[in-house]
Order: sequence, then C-alpha cells, then structure tokens
Amino acid sequence: MNRPLHQAYNAIEDTMQAAVRAAVDTRAQKLLDAVRKALASDDFKEAHDLVNRFTLGPAVEASKTKWRQLGISALLFGASRHKPVAETGPVKGKKVPAIVDLAVTQLGNMLKHNCELRIRAAALLLIGTWEDQHTKFVALHKQDRDPATGEFVSSGASDQVTSEKFAWGSGDLIVTKSVQSIAKADDDLTADEIGAALAAAVMGNAKMVSDIGGNLITSRLASYGFLAEARADGVTTYRISAVLDDRTCPVCESLDGTEFEVDKAFARVEAALGMDDPDDLKVAAPWPDKDEDLAISPEELQAAGYDAPPFHPGCRCILVPVEDKPAEKESTPTTAPKDEFTDEAAPEIAPVLSTADFMTLSYAEKISAIAEGIAPEGWQALLAGAAG
Repeated sequence: MNRPLHQAYNAIEDTMQAAVRAAVDTRAQKLLDAVRKALASDDFKEAHDLVNRFTLGPAVEASKTKWRQLGISALLFGASRHKPVAETGPVKGKKVPAIVDLAVTQLGNMLKHNCELRIRAAALLLIGTWEDQHTKFVALHKQDRDPATGEFVSSGASDQVTSEKFAWGSGDLIVTKSVQSIAKADDDLTADEIGAALAAAVMGNAKMVSDIGGNLITSRLASYGFLAEARADGVTTYRISAVLDDRTCPVCESLDGTEFEVDKAFARVEAALGMDDPDDLKVAAPWPDKDEDLAISPEELQAAGYDAPPFHPGCRCILVPVEDKPAEKESTPTTAPKDEFTDEAAPEIAPVLSTADFMTLSYAEKISAIAEGIAPEGWQALLAGAAG
C-alpha cells in the first residue's frame, strides 16, 4: 500500500462526502423541525403532509457545481497514477469528460430517490406510531377531558392524568431503540423515545445515504480516470491496491494485487457511471458478498464484475499501475476511523510545502501535491476551499 497515495484518495472522498452531506442535512433538518412543530400541536395531518412533500431536488440542483468540481478531482487523481496531473488527457485537452456530469446526475438521482424514500418511510412509521398512541390515550381518558378547554384534568386525588406533548428537553436525546423495534413495541413509548427515533431516522438516513453516495461517485470516477488514461497510453493491465490494515475487509484483502485487463474494466465502469436505474447498476457494478469465495482466476473475477472499486460502501481500494510494488499489511487500531492524512513523509518524498506555497498552486496541482504526500497540514480545509 502506498500510504500517501491512499491518503490523497481519502482527501477527495472525505471532501465529496462532506459536500453531499451538507446539502442533504440542511433539507433534512428543515423537515425534522417542521414535523416536530406539527406534532407538538397534535397536527398529525400536517406532519404526514410535510413528510410526503419532502424533496431533495432543490438541494441537489444547488450543489451540482461543487460536486462536479470534486468529481473532476477524483477523475484527475485516477489519471495521475500514470503521469503528473498537468500531463493527463483532461488537463492537456482542457476539456472535462462528459462522464463527470453523468456521474453527478447519477448521484443526484440516488439522493432524490433512495434517500427521500428512506426518510419518508421511517418518518411516516414513527408519526403513525405516535398518532396511534395519542388516539388510544384520548379514547381511554375522554371522560377526564374538560369539555370547555379540551385539556385533560385529574381523575382522582392521587392520579394525575396528562396528555404527554411531543416535546424535547434542552439536552440531546440518546436513541436506544431502532425504528423497527419501536414499531413492534408492546408498551407505549414516551414522546422523547419517539422524538429521538424520529431525529435518528431523518438525520441518520440522510448521513448514511450521503456518505455512500459520496464514496461511490469518488471511487468510480477515480477508477474511470485511471482506466481512461491507461487506454490512451496503450497500457493493457493494472492491479488493485487495497489499504491493508486491521480494518480491511476479506473482499478487499483478497483482491489486493490482482491484475486485470484495462479495456474490459473501462467498458464496465463507463457503462455504470451512465446508468440511472438502480437494478441495472447492480448488474453492471456488482458487489461481492462478504463471505463469497474469491479464490478464482482474474479472468473469472473480471467476468463477474469484480475488477474495479468500489467493492462495497466505504471501499478504500484504488487502481494502480502493475509496476507499483505491493506493500505489506500494516497494523492499526481496530477502533480507528478512516485513515487521517498527516504530513509525515516517507523516505525519498519531497519536503512538505508551506501553506503559502500550497495556496499558489492550481487546483489540479493541489491534488497532485496531496497525492505525492507533500501537502501541508490542514490539507482538507485547503482542498475544500479550492473546490468552493
């Protein structure tokens, strides 16, 4: 594993995921706030209507320019595995491949359909659960309701009957039950429990789909950039490079170092980036099962579609030239999050650039500097600034 190389890829992916998440989170939070307000007034019809009208369309359209910039970065990262960024086809030709716009459209469609559906389904289930409990409570205690005010009053000297309002305290709520477990619960749930689950359902789905979408578009465009440049240079084979540490999955560890044919992989990756139908995409870019036996020939692996990342959500694999020497597995803490980029230089790597020098570089040169491991500390903020 070439650590600076994989860290450079992580830099682009992290920035793409953050850009996607920012767009989705804003809309999701607005929905959550509006639904909370409706439920606090027991206006279940309004709560249902808010969820049914929820759309990510405006957020997607407003974010496409930034996603496109980051998509270009991913493509140039892949292409720069063969030569300096300034010498790659897209830079020399001064033309962004149309595949980048197709990939951005694919990402937007994924969010508008997959993410919207997940948020709607989970939110409607929880709103319905709260409405059912409210209806049961009203029916059970209607004799304790003041006809003039509609408020519930004491039904006895030692029994205070109240209708629990859908409200939240000042502190953050800890989600202890999943949406599914709440739907199957035998006992009535408190407003706080349902409220916490609603927040987790809306914001949790928004984050999950955003992160997966950011990973997929970055990984596929990096693979496309690598393969397109390889074809232009007459390169016929390449290999998979996985991050070999204690977090590496069996699939990626098994595929690490495997060599494949450029032309076959390019055709498949190009087709996958242009697809909108999720079912077609699953066929064109399948993911191996985590327990699948991959001890087969490279020809069989390629025929199965297992020749270019991503091989699963969050995949850290990249494509590299065959002549790049594979590295030994590294040992890292199993609790560590995604690798963090540092300015630690491996032997024979140029000195780290100063922030002032780094900022004078073009965007393509910044990506190249990150790939070479000479970007200064604080690279991610600089990369995000260059993209914006």
